[in-house]
Amino acid sequence: MDEQPVTSHLTPLQGARDGQVYFQAHEVSAMLRNIAGSWSSSSADGDPVWDSPGQDPVTLDGPTVQTLAQVLARQADQIDMQCISMTSADPANPSQHRADEAGSAPQDESTDATALEHGALLLGTAERVFATFTGHRHDTDLSRQVIEVLAQAIDDPATYGEQLEAFAEKFRERLEAAYADYGPGRAHAAQDGRYVLAGQPEGLIVWERLSAIRSRIRLKIAWSHSDLPVSMLDDMAQAWGMTL
Repeated sequence: MDEQPVTSHLTPLQGARDGQVYFQAHEVSAMLRNIAGSWSSSSADGDPVWDSPGQDPVTLDGPTVQTLAQVLARQADQIDMQCISMTSADPANPSQHRADEAGSAPQDESTDATALEHGALLLGTAERVFATFTGHRHDTDLSRQVIEVLAQAIDDPATYGEQLEAFAEKFRERLEAAYADYGPGRAHAAQDGRYVLAGQPEGLIVWERLSAIRSRIRLKIAWSHSDLPVSMLDDMAQAWGMTL
């Protein structure tokens, strides 16, 4: 890639009084992903990863370029994750901040009931769509544990069904291939109990959440705050053709 497309993605913020130049975080993370994508394409095509006027082009071997691209993509994810975490609290709700400072907030019965209702909605939707791919029986206890975490990465469980169905329809061939490789009874699934969520209906929700940047970051944050093993999410990302 050349120099111009990189700098053209950034717009300096006006009004800084300390003499420093600042940029919006989302522009920086987008720039990093743009560079990572360009590097990946360049390595695949055999082109230089950096070509600046008046300087010798920089050419690296494919594996090295891919590693560097992954590092940039992960750094972009970290920036977005930190920004989401910083803005996730409601500044207009002082009681929320007091509860956060105390370390935990008491939940009443209505809150628990709502959480159970949302979980049931999500699992019912996932089971219905999952049945269009396989009739495999799943572990309902595991489903409840994972759904509780996934619900934290979904804005409105009541309307999420349409979104999941649209995802399954758009990526049906890719999902069928993933189930063929990693689903129940497949060779990959037998490797030390890995890819267990590929045989679970809630695995569809995991793949849907992984398919967009913001939802992927929200999923990673929710997962990191749970007791579920990180390897379980990493396996699903790998089965979907990405790394976290």
